[in-house]
Amino acid sequence: MNPRRPFDRRRTTPWQEAWRRSPERMREHITRLNEARTAKSDEKAALVQAVFNLISPDPMPPYELRDRLAAEWLKCYEEDLDRKQSWNLVRLAMRKGMVGRTDDGMIYPRHG
Repeated sequence: MNPRRPFDRRRTTPWQEAWRRSPERMREHITRLNEARTAKSDEKAALVQAVFNLISPDPMPPYELRDRLAAEWLKCYEEDLDRKQSWNLVRLAMRKGMVGRTDDGMIYPRHG
């Protein structure tokens, strides 16, 4: 066997076999995984929205919203967030439409 190709293209992987044997069951499995991921995201978004309701809706630079979110998160949930986690929550809020943007690039939390 060629060391640069650790698998034989003629052989199938277990996932390929599962899809070949029962494609409908695999579609259902993938659908359940996607639904669970969406539910987890919605649950986290609800927690972020609860914290955003405590932050003033004044426009601020993104890094200030990140820092305020981390501070309020610590007060509410007694869980310390590092920068990466805070940015991820701000990005989640942006995807879910919980953050507005002004013309000069400032952002503000939308209360909901």
